[in-house]
Amino acid sequence: MNLVRSTPELLKDIRLGLSLSDYFIQYSKRESRPKLSHLIFLLPLFIWKFRWNNFIIFNRFVRANKCSTTLVWNQSDIPSISVLVVTSGKDFQTLRLAIQGALLNSVNPIVRITVIVPAHEVHVVEDLLDDIGVTVPIECLSENDFYDDNFIGLLKKSYGQRAGWVLQQYLKINYVKNNGPEGVLVLDSDTIILHPTQFLDKFGNQLLMPSAEYHKPYYVLLHQLGIIPTEIPAFTFVTHHMLMQPTVLKDILKMATVDTVENLFRKTCDLIDHSEQSSQSLDYELYAQGLLQIAPEKVQIRRFCNITVQRNKETLEQVTEILKTGSSYNSISLHSYV
Repeated sequence: MNLVRSTPELLKDIRLGLSLSDYFIQYSKRESRPKLSHLIFLLPLFIWKFRWNNFIIFNRFVRANKCSTTLVWNQSDIPSISVLVVTSGKDFQTLRLAIQGALLNSVNPIVRITVIVPAHEVHVVEDLLDDIGVTVPIECLSENDFYDDNFIGLLKKSYGQRAGWVLQQYLKINYVKNNGPEGVLVLDSDTIILHPTQFLDKFGNQLLMPSAEYHKPYYVLLHQLGIIPTEIPAFTFVTHHMLMQPTVLKDILKMATVDTVENLFRKTCDLIDHSEQSSQSLDYELYAQGLLQIAPEKVQIRRFCNITVQRNKETLEQVTEILKTGSSYNSISLHSYV
């Protein structure tokens, strides 16, 4: 997949005015490391039009990529996990790839895959996955199996056009909270895992991967909920997939002094700024930041090594091929909105 150029070519192009995203693509590869010394080549991106925010993003990117690239740390009696994908029609194009990537590259054996979709799309997904050719049981559930029309109506009233995105967050944590003893790999349906990855060991130690993004409203809310002591955490975890342990999630909800997901919704609605379009990350950030507060010794911090590319016919075909041949990246996100 020809998404990157050599380092000399890249830095020359950046001097000629290309974007910081080109640098991120190059240095998200497992064999590459971003360095603060590269600032000398990137200065035009920070000075031109006073783009100070580019420097902040670059600094977070460098810090997030200082950790180890080793994704298997304890192969003794590796526990089984299940997989959860919460999705809707706009991401059905990548759903099969996401499931195949997880099955091919999870070092933890996968015992079950659950897909949650709007009620009217259950049969669509069942037909889509009917011939996927895997031996792991796949179940397709309706959003209404978890929340009634009254709850979904309240979400729409509170969040407007973002209600679907917020509902997916509550579906994820509701499912994990009420799951059995095994860990759950929560996976966005537009993200494909490309490299063998251990998510959990027999002692409950688990993988977390820092990202470079920082969206302040997420952390203001987590601070107000009592999950984090400051609105600027050392690492952020907007990573499109994450292993979640039900017992850990229950303890995190106790930190927020709520006992049910419905009560978390009510409390959150009282706290957020409703004029902010993206006001909360109550799936990945709630879990990761909470885990770091409860049991930091249980966390294996590893490099994210993810790239985001635009979803189209060409990239879908390329990722299909990469699943067979391997990649320099740990995962790829084929977003429809890039």
